[in-house]
Amino acid sequence: MHAFGTVRDPVAWILRGWVEGQVPELPAGSGEPGAWGAWETDITGRVAFRVRAAEWDDERAYAVHRVVDAAGRAEVLVLCADSLFRHGFPELPLETLGARILAHVRHHDAAFAAWRAQGGELSPAERASVGDARGALPPDPGLVAFLGWLRGQRLTLAHGPQAGWWAGPSAVTQAWGGIRAGAGVDRAYQLRPAEADLPHNRAYAGDVQRVGRILQVVGIVTVLLAIAGSGYLGLWSLRALRVGMATRPILTTAGLLGFVQGGVQALAGTWMRALRRRAWLPALALVGGVPWSVAGLLTFPAGVYAWWVLRDPRADVVLSRD
Repeated sequence: MHAFGTVRDPVAWILRGWVEGQVPELPAGSGEPGAWGAWETDITGRVAFRVRAAEWDDERAYAVHRVVDAAGRAEVLVLCADSLFRHGFPELPLETLGARILAHVRHHDAAFAAWRAQGGELSPAERASVGDARGALPPDPGLVAFLGWLRGQRLTLAHGPQAGWWAGPSAVTQAWGGIRAGAGVDRAYQLRPAEADLPHNRAYAGDVQRVGRILQVVGIVTVLLAIAGSGYLGLWSLRALRVGMATRPILTTAGLLGFVQGGVQALAGTWMRALRRRAWLPALALVGGVPWSVAGLLTFPAGVYAWWVLRDPRADVVLSRD
């Protein structure tokens, strides 16, 4: 079965990962990739990731091949003699294959560019040491046909998410019966798992989880204080709560807000420790930190600190948005 979104076409998963990672596609044989890179395919279906250095006219092409390793397992081999790169990637899990390749290539290329900027030069022997991709498996015929059809229609794979090529039936799906969509894990497929594995992102993830532990402790302590305060005020029933709101509205409201704030911070801490829900966490940290009550004075420093940590650009890589 030839497909984007199924488990039998690793090259399709690579391209899908790059598209969803917002890596631009170059028209066949033309265009400049820019410093962050772009990818292209030729008429035979061969795939390459291209990077152009900003400081000098030096373009590097990372060729992508499917091969069988010495143990008989299929893997994706990425080669670039111009930057001394040779790395094999296990095909599984397919959901993160494109992201894994992209993260490693970008990380290596940035280090190589820094070395070149300091005067580093490659020798012919070093280039030759990278070798070639002997025994590379041929591109999938269905994928080649599909990419050829896209070129004929002057379309690119960037249209895929909007056109539904990877999320359900479409005119393209029907035109190429062997290429169908909808059998993948669309919601779970993200760039982040691979990039989060880079050292500086792992360090940041550890910081986020430690701050989350602090929020959990502060939130739980705040809830306990609010419960103790409610007992002191005698707010043990709805009737007592109504009486309290009528006779001591400020104290009663402060007690309730402390309970809510503590719960919000404990929830934010739990999500931070799980590296989840990036879109909600900064707001929860601030809501839990506003000193609306005596208990809020305890949550305020922790909430503001958590909000500051979450402002780091690495949060978009490390934390998921589910």
